[in-house]
Amino acid sequence: MRRFLAFVKKEFLHIIRDVRTLLILIALPVAMVIIFGYIISNEIRNANIVFLDYSNDYVTTSIKNELLSSGYFVIDDSFFDDSDIDSRSYREAQFFGNEAQYGDIDELFKKGNVRLVIVFESNFANKLEREGVASMQVIADASDPNSATILIGYIQSIISDYRMSRFFHGIESLRISVESRMLFNEELKGAYMYVPGTIAMILMLVCALMTSVSIAREKECGSMEVLLVTPLRPVQIIIGKLIPYVFLSVFCAVTVFLLGYLVFDVPFVGSIAAVALITLIFVVIALLLGLLISSFTDSVQLAMSLSLVLLMLPTLLLSGFIFPIENMPIPLQLLASALPPRYFLQAIKVIMLKGGTLFDVWSNVAVLLFMMSALAILNTKSLKNRLS
Repeated sequence: MRRFLAFVKKEFLHIIRDVRTLLILIALPVAMVIIFGYIISNEIRNANIVFLDYSNDYVTTSIKNELLSSGYFVIDDSFFDDSDIDSRSYREAQFFGNEAQYGDIDELFKKGNVRLVIVFESNFANKLEREGVASMQVIADASDPNSATILIGYIQSIISDYRMSRFFHGIESLRISVESRMLFNEELKGAYMYVPGTIAMILMLVCALMTSVSIAREKECGSMEVLLVTPLRPVQIIIGKLIPYVFLSVFCAVTVFLLGYLVFDVPFVGSIAAVALITLIFVVIALLLGLLISSFTDSVQLAMSLSLVLLMLPTLLLSGFIFPIENMPIPLQLLASALPPRYFLQAIKVIMLKGGTLFDVWSNVAVLLFMMSALAILNTKSLKNRLS
């Protein structure tokens, strides 16, 4: 019995002295509870909206204040300016007829982070008092159908509560008609949201796994050291390693895009060349990430484990694929800003689903190019350190 207790004591000491085991047993569950607790939520807050107020009377002003004070919405004035509405071409647009002109609103959704545009018809207060009903329209970016449906539900609930609390000078029969319009996905197909996100996750995992496992396998076989002492420069080694995998990854990307288009009917409205360029940049980033992970590993199993843990969960949770980034605490938003899938996903959704151009997503492309350059420099320095 004494020997058995000594053996158990030895195992406890072995676990306590092993920092990696303690991190898995203690730190990982704590981190997962905190991250999942903050991220997994159907509630949406601080969604960017824009008002087009053709009446600008005391009722519409009161409604706007109610919406903004709810905590669900914040106004985004980066595109439209209410004071400048009269000078714009959409001034005469018939937003409540079959001939609605949505050109400028399309551009708004392509260029910004706006989720909704709320339009109040002219003479809103007068129509409400004289005719008993006034209309407002909610135009939603339905490329994310779940968020669009939730946000429109918020607005309808707030308008209903507003009417019940005010009764408009005691007249209960007065009614505010809330008409909704879904842009880019009128049928609210879930594939419009999940297919682009799945493409980002597949490319990130497959590309990173290919390079990390390949380098780790060479380390296990001992051929990596032979490669490092060749006359080739570190940059040449990196490029030589990447080129075959770039072709394989591009083939994989074309396959998943075709499946999304042919099987799930996800539209491809924008430029194929623009999507191809952004996808190529993203593929190179994923491959470089795999190379960087391989520099910290000496076995195939460890390389695969690190790639899955470090890339799959962040891509799934922090890229905006499923859960809105603006709902997250500031530290998690900052972490999400460092992830390439976030910018890739935003860019291809704008081009594929909304018909945007590279100019509309230039900021996302710029960030991806910066990340690609930074990873290339890190990999080069890592190889130089191994040579020295």
